Amino acid sequence: MESKLILKSKTIIGIVLATLVLWAPQVGLDFTAEDSGFLLENLDKLLATGFSAFAVWGRMVSDTKVRFK
Repeated sequence: MESKLILKSKTIIGIVLATLVLWAPQVGLDFTAEDSGFLLENLDKLLATGFSAFAVWGRMVSDTKVRFK
């Protein structure tokens, strides 16, 4: 089986993006109920779910191993 650089892995990219969305409020990127409707209040959950699904899909369709160097 071939290998590829870790940064080219859909699985790793999906996990990193999902984690960034979940940690965004910790660095001040947050929406308040006064500023947004239902969609914006749940945007972080929707994005994290989508990015997680992207990571799972990437792992399922991958035909190469991931290498770190």
